[in-house]
Amino acid sequence: MFLIRQLLPGILVALLVSGVFTIVGRLWKANSWTDAIAVGIGYAVGHAVTAGWPAFPPIEATQWLPYFGIAGTLLAVIDTLLRPPGVMRAVVWFLGCVGILSLLLASKFQYGWSLFAGVLWIAGLATAMLVLTSFLDRVARRDASISLPLILTIVAGGTGLALMLSGSILLGQLALVLAGAFGAIVIVGMLLPNVINGRAIAPVSATLLCGLWLSGYFFSELPPVSGFLLLVSPVPALMLVLFDESGNPRRGLLLRAILVAVPVALAVFLAFEASPTPY
Repeated sequence: MFLIRQLLPGILVALLVSGVFTIVGRLWKANSWTDAIAVGIGYAVGHAVTAGWPAFPPIEATQWLPYFGIAGTLLAVIDTLLRPPGVMRAVVWFLGCVGILSLLLASKFQYGWSLFAGVLWIAGLATAMLVLTSFLDRVARRDASISLPLILTIVAGGTGLALMLSGSILLGQLALVLAGAFGAIVIVGMLLPNVINGRAIAPVSATLLCGLWLSGYFFSELPPVSGFLLLVSPVPALMLVLFDESGNPRRGLLLRAILVAVPVALAVFLAFEASPTPY
């Protein structure tokens, strides 16, 4: 009960803030970029309620997360409004990923990595973030339904459980806050069906999810296999979004939810198995 009282305020605030922006986007028919604001600002406000607003510059790595949410939102909105060429988009976002990862993992350069190893880590992780963002972007452009927010809600919720089991209640809370922000888009999308693709949700979603996974791996005890499963868990469901031509929206949503829930559940189970046994 105490844990629930800890969790609820941040989740509910993120749900409310994200829901307001999503409703505005649906009514204004501008949700191609207001969905990004819903996620980024909803998470940032929920983070502040859960853990307080961090000073700038943050002292701890995970305190960068709300700033990353805001930065990802700004990049997403600018990208959606200006519509730059594809190559320019990729270059700008790759450099953005490098900057984000360099800030998040700065302590590894100080106390763990050599310069060469650090550059390899940052380059590889930035490439993975770029691939994930591109994949999410393509899905958002292909399917204007609630499929992508639903998939991201399940992934973020499973991330929260896995992080809690891996020794970080705070990171788990923050992941559930993000799930609340995604969940608001799902709820509003069911009540006010989408009419414009929400492609801007891709950059901010990839930023926050990767930030949580990497924080869990480098600064907590998230098992590598759990992190990998969470990373790839959306892939089967998103592939179904890209290639499913069945024309049955409800069945499609159910199947996508099951496809993403299975690897997420396995990631949570493996995190539970790896968690310290209390004595």
